[in-house]
Amino acid sequence: MYSFSSPCLPCEIRREAWLMIAMVITMEKRVLVTVYGLVQGVGFRMFVERSASRLGLSGWVRNMPDGTVQIDAQGPDGLVDELLNDTKIGPPASKVSSLDVIEKQPDHTRTGFNVLI
Repeated sequence: MYSFSSPCLPCEIRREAWLMIAMVITMEKRVLVTVYGLVQGVGFRMFVERSASRLGLSGWVRNMPDGTVQIDAQGPDGLVDELLNDTKIGPPASKVSSLDVIEKQPDHTRTGFNVLI
């Protein structure tokens, strides 16, 4: 156990901080998702926004002219995967036939999750 007078305490704190930062950076994931099926006019965007906000993710969701829904989501790896699992199910009135998922470079300046119109 270290005391505050120990010369190694600052080194240990710095090492722990860098390890935590490295874990966050390497575990951050961003995906661009296209959702196919009956996904417009059924509350799908609001469903995604609520799920992503509950998970603390950043990004957006929007309807596309071809009838699909597009999602750009970013956050910790496991939470993004949880959003993808929620998205496969969707709200009760939807019927998701497939997802196209493309991993993107994380953008660390993003905050919040929005429904784009």
